[in-house]
Amino acid sequence: MSVNYIVRVLAVEGKQLTCRVNATYHGEPIRPSRTLAFRFIWEPWECLCDGGTWQLPEGSVVMVDEARERGRRAPLTRVLEGKDLREDDWSRAIADQFIFCVGVTNRLNYPDPALELYLDSALSQAAFNISVTDPVWLEHLEPGMEWDTFGYDHDARLAIMPEWLTPTVLSLLRGIHAEAAVDRLPILADALEEAGCDALDILNHCRGEGEHVRGCWVVHLLEEAIRRLG
Repeated sequence: MSVNYIVRVLAVEGKQLTCRVNATYHGEPIRPSRTLAFRFIWEPWECLCDGGTWQLPEGSVVMVDEARERGRRAPLTRVLEGKDLREDDWSRAIADQFIFCVGVTNRLNYPDPALELYLDSALSQAAFNISVTDPVWLEHLEPGMEWDTFGYDHDARLAIMPEWLTPTVLSLLRGIHAEAAVDRLPILADALEEAGCDALDILNHCRGEGEHVRGCWVVHLLEEAIRRLG
């Protein structure tokens, strides 16, 4: 099994986690995946529980015993201890318990979804913006933590129907993207539903009361469909 990404924690603020994600080989797109975001939450916790050490930004090192204690004290322990975290179906089913929204921004060398080709020979990278359902799920994380992951995106992909992409929907998407106006997502849900969208996962997410993030997976999914459909 090969490493798919290198992940580095950039910021932990309330319910929001920001990571830098670098692909380690060509052909691995960085999409806003809820299952991958869930993995980025539990992998450092699992490492701490196993006594994995971290060098923090100020140069200090978390030693083995301290790492294990941090892992033991983390709220994730009471819900994840003893679980098979690498079981894909279970991970997909439970991810929404922890992840409200996930988005990607600041993408470099991203593939064109219409052509399935990369812009140049460099590897993809992006900022991964994650909003959790409760800030306690982030208590074990600190800026500067970095690790290799074997994780991959195994979200179920929703089909976007061309008739949903009305002028109103397109206009809303442009505004949300340009102005990071995630507060307009409920309006986008209304426009999509009026256009015939019956994908409850999309509609319910846009109307959800959690903290949406820039590059929200719904906006990303619709934008990719627009580029693919030309």
